[in-house]
Amino acid sequence: MSLAKYLKEHGHEPILIAKYENGELDINNVFDSANIIEIKHTRLKNLAIFNLAILTLAAIFKERSKIDILHLQQTYMLSAFCAIFGKLLA
Repeated sequence: MSLAKYLKEHGHEPILIAKYENGELDINNVFDSANIIEIKHTRLKNLAIFNLAILTLAAIFKERSKIDILHLQQTYMLSAFCAIFGKLLA
């Protein structure tokens, strides 16, 4: 069972922040459109990671009042920045 589905079944409202990829996300009907934040970032080679990091951190900051748990899926440098930023907002 996915973490999002488990949380939803126990009365929580998970929020998905995902990089925009071809306009399709496999979300298994767990998230409604209000709880999905798709980040559309630049494809410029030298700026893509920096741009994605800024947009992700902005999304976390904007939704900070709704966030109790920040679960990061991949171990990228961006995830480390988001984890630190989330901890600072707590």
